[in-house]
Amino acid sequence: MFGRRRGLRSIIIWIFTLVLIIGFYTGFRLLPVLQIGTFFEGDWAKSMISVTLPARSLDPTPLTFAQVLQKLVSPKYVLASSSLMIEPIVTATADPDFSEDGEELLEAEPTQPEGEKIEEQEETPKDNAKNADESPIEGPIVCIYCTHNAESYANMGADRLEGKNGGVFEVAKQLQSSLEKTGIQTVLCETIHDYPEWTKSYANSLESLKKMKKKYPSLQIYIDVHRDAAFEGVSTTFENDGKKAAKVMLIVGSNQRLTHDNWKENLAFSQSIGSLLEKNYPGILRGVRVQDGRYNQHFSPKCILLEVGSTDNTLAEAKASAQMIAKTLSEILK
Repeated sequence: MFGRRRGLRSIIIWIFTLVLIIGFYTGFRLLPVLQIGTFFEGDWAKSMISVTLPARSLDPTPLTFAQVLQKLVSPKYVLASSSLMIEPIVTATADPDFSEDGEELLEAEPTQPEGEKIEEQEETPKDNAKNADESPIEGPIVCIYCTHNAESYANMGADRLEGKNGGVFEVAKQLQSSLEKTGIQTVLCETIHDYPEWTKSYANSLESLKKMKKKYPSLQIYIDVHRDAAFEGVSTTFENDGKKAAKVMLIVGSNQRLTHDNWKENLAFSQSIGSLLEKNYPGILRGVRVQDGRYNQHFSPKCILLEVGSTDNTLAEAKASAQMIAKTLSEILK
């Protein structure tokens, strides 16, 4: 009897081993789709790791056993599920980086596998902007908007003001006002894009961009104003003329996930802004970062995503930086 039990146990072990070997080879593509969530607060910079259990590998080519082992021992990868779907972990850094190869990434919206799919949704949001009707108007060249309107700052009572224009919108207003003072005609989109469904933020803001372009055919530059999350050990504050202000990061979307033919033009434009910004105000720049996502930047070769400060900064510090950004942009645009 004991011999039979040992024999049965051996058979079960061999079957289990065979299933694992077949699973490694096929990438476990027969398993059902299961999503167990993502760790993020509001946009790409809030997500350090995306954890998903896809039904299929991102790469349809089966992995060899040696390739799987290589991934398992590499510090750049993590087991994201019991089915051994492996995804890269990319950590944040505050050092300025202008490399075109995008080797150093700040993953996100995040990581944003969902966010990037969402971006392609064509649902038309409820538009409460004052400047998005059907009649074309000539003139302004800069459009400022907020994909995540609710984001706010340390002294505003909450990190996010759900359903309202939060601190980032006040920074956007300051940027518009400061640009206007330099003689650059600017329009500000007041539409709330991240409510009631935050997951449709980018789809909604893309619709707003289309409407703004229709009303203002002269528009050339689109600036999406965000606020970063605070990371331990990463300062988002610097001093200018003895006064505290918020550091700034420029984010450039690439074509890694979705078609984005002009992303290198966006990169060059953001690099020129970042370089001059740091020259004018040493210490203000956290970096120019290339991301896997697209963030609606395929809409124009001059789309900018600004992360102005973090949850560690006050609104006053962020608005002070908006004035510096405006002065720098005016030098480039004139």
